[in-house]
Amino acid sequence: VEQLYLTGLHLEQYRHPTYNPCDYYFEALRRDPEDSRCNNALGLWYLRRGQFSMAESYFRKAISTLTERNPNPIEGEPFYNLGLTLCFLKRDDEAYDAFYKSVWNAAFHDSGYFELARLASKKQNWEEALELIDRSLIKNWHNHKARQLKVSLLRKLDRSDEAGKLIEDSLALDKFNIGILFEQYLLTPDRVLNPVRDSELAALLRGNIHTYIEYSLDFASSGFFEEAIELINMGITEQKKNPVYPLAYYYKGWFQSQKNDLSGAQKSLEQASSASPDYCFPNQTEAVSVLEWAINQNPSDSKAPWYLGNFWYHARQYKNAIENWELSANLDDRFPTVHRNLALAYFNKLNEPEKALAELEKAFVLDQTDSRVFMELDQLYKRLNFPPDQRLQKLEKYLSLVEERDDLYLERVALYNSLGEFEKSYDLLMARKFHPWEGGEGKATGQYVYSLIEQAKKAISLKNFDFAVEFLTRAQHYPENLGEGKLYGAQENELFYWLGCAFEGSGLGNKALECWEIASRGLKEPAPAIFYN
Repeated sequence: VEQLYLTGLHLEQYRHPTYNPCDYYFEALRRDPEDSRCNNALGLWYLRRGQFSMAESYFRKAISTLTERNPNPIEGEPFYNLGLTLCFLKRDDEAYDAFYKSVWNAAFHDSGYFELARLASKKQNWEEALELIDRSLIKNWHNHKARQLKVSLLRKLDRSDEAGKLIEDSLALDKFNIGILFEQYLLTPDRVLNPVRDSELAALLRGNIHTYIEYSLDFASSGFFEEAIELINMGITEQKKNPVYPLAYYYKGWFQSQKNDLSGAQKSLEQASSASPDYCFPNQTEAVSVLEWAINQNPSDSKAPWYLGNFWYHARQYKNAIENWELSANLDDRFPTVHRNLALAYFNKLNEPEKALAELEKAFVLDQTDSRVFMELDQLYKRLNFPPDQRLQKLEKYLSLVEERDDLYLERVALYNSLGEFEKSYDLLMARKFHPWEGGEGKATGQYVYSLIEQAKKAISLKNFDFAVEFLTRAQHYPENLGEGKLYGAQENELFYWLGCAFEGSGLGNKALECWEIASRGLKEPAPAIFYN
């Protein structure tokens, strides 16, 4: 069980692309359902993916095991993690008890007291919160978030001199502590009339709306919603030249709702719904709570379930993702990307190829300028065994899209090869400069060699042996425009076999034997070609 736990932990830490850490945790719990380590690990896995109720059940199982014989266990992490989960579930009083239990262990003095201070601050118990944050800082004097929270509490208690001194000390440790710099701005007496420090702060943040969101969430987590709104407004203002990131409006609306500014929240939700969805992908766990709130507040908004579906799919919560994307598509049937995502989910996760095909074809009909969707549609045709001539006809119809992508262009080349038009394939290959991409190793060069070998075979059948030798000699050297060189030790058995045949036809028996000798060498067992070291 311990080895299963450690293996799962290792896979999480190194993000292995094909092994799933949960498989190891689940196997450990099959053998020992009470194991606290694996219950805690699975709770964390679900917490990070926004499945708060699932996370709570695993943390409570871990705590049950740890406290079976001792009410104050040696490990406080499950209590701390339970506290975080309960905060997301809006059960702050229970979270307060869980965090207090976690600080029984010295390892959680820093983080546990910090979260307790946040909860006290949310209730505007400033003095209690100040005492708790001091306990956190005793354990970790360089906790920059804790320093910002202490400054905020001192400001609320009208102890500006102490706040100013702490700001000075904190900036000596970290000149880029944005939370502290924002507090310094808030403490500027004439900040409304003289917003110089605002511009200095904006220069440090470089217009990155994601940074504004992160720091505004720090303030909101302690109940400072007015400050969170002001900070995120600064970020929204900085986006004047570009489309505003939609989640900024969703977060702003949620902050406003916490202050009972319902009309302001509704306006922000409308702005979020109409904002451009390009390049918007929620990544904070807080986004789950905020987007679920937005869906309930504005049921006509098709984008909120779309964004939430993206989060769920990334978190491997595929059922939730598909449900949200289907809701989004029902609310707005004209958004192509939601159909594209549904196609991927139907094919890869539900094994429903017909539904996938219908969705992907609809996505392309809605936006016939999207070369990526066109590439994915052709790949789906390929997986579903559409005839090569039918696929080629589609590619020829949208040549401008094919020209945009090396992978699509190569599919066109490969189809001509498949249909026996080897000269056409070769000419297309030589007319383009290819660029290496991960997963594309050997594809351009493979089609190049194949087209030349097939032309050589055709020449041999017509007894044009000199042409065949020329084709096969050319196939041994990759031209620069293919963007890929030939690795040492490349297996070319077929090429040398046919070269031997060409020499034999020309009456050069010795050269033919040399080529066939080379063709007879190679790997002792069949193996896939490797195009990279």
